[in-house]
Amino acid sequence: METTFKNHMTRFLAKEAESLTGNDPVKKILVLAAVGLASFITCFAAGYYIGKYMAIFY
Repeated sequence: METTFKNHMTRFLAKEAESLTGNDPVKKILVLAAVGLASFITCFAAGYYIGKYMAIFY
């Protein structure tokens, strides 16, 4: 089940990236890098605020 979901998600993201950038590999890499950076920043911020919230109780 999990592998199938990953495969579907990967195909979906590949189609979206191609429709957004066309067939230009440089643009594709830049879009994927931007998405990865945004994901990292979001997760880092969430972890920071969750840690800050939990520190109140200790």
